[in-house]
Amino acid sequence: MSCEDDNKDVLNLDADMLKQTSWSGKLIESYNAGKEIHYSDFGIIFHTTNNGQFDLKREMDIEPRITRFEYTVEGKNFFLKEIYPYPSYLFYRL
Repeated sequence: MSCEDDNKDVLNLDADMLKQTSWSGKLIESYNAGKEIHYSDFGIIFHTTNNGQFDLKREMDIEPRITRFEYTVEGKNFFLKEIYPYPSYLFYRL
């Protein structure tokens, strides 16, 4: 991706662009009207155009939880199916 055209508001990600990329950041969870805040380290790797893994290490964790997943991108919709440790389905709108 390039930042040459800063006037574009559209983010066009597809599976081919995500392939072999990695992203990291912080997950911030707020409870009890913001009185309790938890911070977690988060990383995601897109190995191919349809699978990858993410890791989540919460404040009290010694080791991160590593989860393999399959995914599809359809327009601005991102669908993720967790494979390990237990199957579940997630949907994100880009």
